Amino acid sequence: MKDSLTNLHNHEYILEILEREVELQKQTPKGLVVMMLDIDHFKRVNDTYGHQKGDQVLIKIADVIQSCLRSSDFAGRYGGEEFMVILSGISGINSGIEVAERIKECISNCVFENNELRVTISIGLACYQGESTKELVGIADKLLYQAKGNGRNRIEYHKK
Repeated sequence: MKDSLTNLHNHEYILEILEREVELQKQTPKGLVVMMLDIDHFKRVNDTYGHQKGDQVLIKIADVIQSCLRSSDFAGRYGGEEFMVILSGISGINSGIEVAERIKECISNCVFENNELRVTISIGLACYQGESTKELVGIADKLLYQAKGNGRNRIEYHKK
């Protein structure tokens, strides 16, 4: 259930949580936002500083993400340097954007390796509107790649 490196939920379990949250939304709509997050140019971190430093960056990023969330939210390592955040019971896209901005800002302010290394994160944010779990993840993932394509270190979101 937990990713052994970051201690966040692992890929399989974060998707199970999302499936459960989507089912809850169908019964009692309370707001649900899904974020896909990806560390920008992470390969450069591993290539320049080594994989152990890359692991330290992943651990710190996971800690930062978790620190920006409420106790009712969920964070997971989706794969590699990609993370998923589930904001349950959130009042809409604007509240989701606020959380995403806070995460992005906190990560860009982190300093690693004797003030030499900094990383940024790109985020795709989708608000649940009746889609299947797979479709919702697909929307957030598409928006993540749009954020990367539009210059990285930014948030793209599903506009209603």
